[in-house]
Amino acid sequence: MKNSQFKAPLIQSAIILGGVIIVLALIASSSSGTENGGPGFFSSVGSLIVLMLGLAFSLVFSLAVLIAVFLAAVGMVDGDTAKGMYSNLRKNFAKDLLGCKEWSCATTERR
Repeated sequence: MKNSQFKAPLIQSAIILGGVIIVLALIASSSSGTENGGPGFFSSVGSLIVLMLGLAFSLVFSLAVLIAVFLAAVGMVDGDTAKGMYSNLRKNFAKDLLGCKEWSCATTERR
């Protein structure tokens, strides 16, 4: 099974989710009582940017917590295995991070 098989539905769902968030932000700003889409629109765009930054931060934080809980559980059973998993995670994360020199990691091929 190819990795690119799942790429199109993932991109489509991200576009739909982004569109829904933008529409909801615009609807929320329309009741601000301003005329001709004035400051209410710019306020909603600012709120949308803050929302996206918050979602990105919370995603990274929750993944870090889940990885830490997993490694702690493995460490309770076998400490050497947890150390090996952690070192492999650091090595692979650094390699993948350095491999993403373009704007999107989806265009890089994994070997």
